[in-house]
Amino acid sequence: MLPVVLWWLLFLLFGWIGLSFTFYLLPHLPDRGYAFGKTLTLLFLSYLLWLLASGHVLPNTRATIVLILLALAALSFWLFWRRRQEMKAFLSREWKTIVITETIFTGALFVWAIVRSYTPDLVYGEKLMDFGFLNSTLRSQYFPPHDPWLSGYSISYYYFGYVMMNAVAKLTGVSPAISYNI
Repeated sequence: MLPVVLWWLLFLLFGWIGLSFTFYLLPHLPDRGYAFGKTLTLLFLSYLLWLLASGHVLPNTRATIVLILLALAALSFWLFWRRRQEMKAFLSREWKTIVITETIFTGALFVWAIVRSYTPDLVYGEKLMDFGFLNSTLRSQYFPPHDPWLSGYSISYYYFGYVMMNAVAKLTGVSPAISYNI
């Protein structure tokens, strides 16, 4: 259960980093987009990683991912600082909404982790291919990742989702077999 807790803590961090972004981008939503903060942070992180690794500027490593996350956190703090009074008022007014959102996310994550713990096998559908692409993305220094079945070639398939899971798996240090099932 420790890997699930690591993922949960990371996504909690993503939510707080993303709050400043959603506060600016989604001002008309009642929660100012807090529920989308985790997804938005993961999307920004993965997209920047993909750009840097595809352009051979920085490799696909944990250090690069941490650097990008720190840059996003710094930008988030700067945005927070610019409107700190408004954001503090929002947080004190809408703390119940944030707690409810986090409770729903936490419940869904842990329930799904329990379900997957009883059926972790890769025997049906495209799971074997997905697992191969995830491993290939994790092992590739630059993008596009190497094709796990066609040596010397890169994946000629949509692989951005694997880049997203690659970032989370590398940040948490959770093995690919467990990350795939979370």
